Amino acid sequence: MPDAEPELETPRLKLRQFCEADLDAWARITSDAEVMRYVGGNALDRDDAWRSLGVQPEAADLPVAEH
Repeated sequence: MPDAEPELETPRLKLRQFCEADLDAWARITSDAEVMRYVGGNALDRDDAWRSLGVQPEAADLPVAEH
């Protein structure tokens, strides 16, 4: 049986791991200094946003997304 990422779903909400398809929205969110003021940290460029999607320690070694 393959290891599946855990998901939690209710009628109004679905929680799941980030995936590559989330990059555009995540890059817009994390590039906004006003948003990051409340989230914590500095605004990220697209490459750093891509790297931040990883949840494993080796995520820093992920290749830079093509854009």
